[in-house]
Amino acid sequence: MGMAGNVSLYRKGINEFFLSHGLPRAHEELEAVRSQLEKIQMYEVCRAALIEAEALVRRGPEHDEQAVELLLQAGGELAHASGSFDRLQRRFRAANDANKTD
Repeated sequence: MGMAGNVSLYRKGINEFFLSHGLPRAHEELEAVRSQLEKIQMYEVCRAALIEAEALVRRGPEHDEQAVELLLQAGGELAHASGSFDRLQRRFRAANDANKTD
């Protein structure tokens, strides 16, 4: 999702277009993959996290941490639901096994 990092960058003034351009683009990208997310029952989870995080960021910097946590949680759930977390774990295990010396 990459959106969590953008919250911090926005507050630091590095990503000043986060609210005006970044979030609308995130909504567009979410809609572009809607059918794939719906297949793994993650569309509503991702959409809700994005909407709630946006509302929190707009409320002020004291809500940024909660917004970041929501986005990271949704990203983690997506990684598990899509199978990418398991695939990555298998790759790491294989690489570690290959690097072990007896």
